[in-house]
Amino acid sequence: YLQNAGYCRLKSLTVGYTLPQKWTKKAKINQVRVYFSGENLVTWHSIHSDYIDPEMAVAGGEQRIYPWQKTFMFGIDLTF
Repeated sequence: YLQNAGYCRLKSLTVGYTLPQKWTKKAKINQVRVYFSGENLVTWHSIHSDYIDPEMAVAGGEQRIYPWQKTFMFGIDLTF
């Protein structure tokens, strides 16, 4: 009936790495950057339902709101 609606969410994360120029010089590339970006990756909560998003929980409501979708992006930036 009553549940703790406290939560912790990893909303956004971006990780990138720029390759050293000594590796890219031979290919005549000035800079190469590889990156990963993600949104809504993890949510820690104690709500006993997989279909209720703790951020959108409504006290006493019968609404079922689906959680935010996870988004993953990978990329390479090249500078010549």
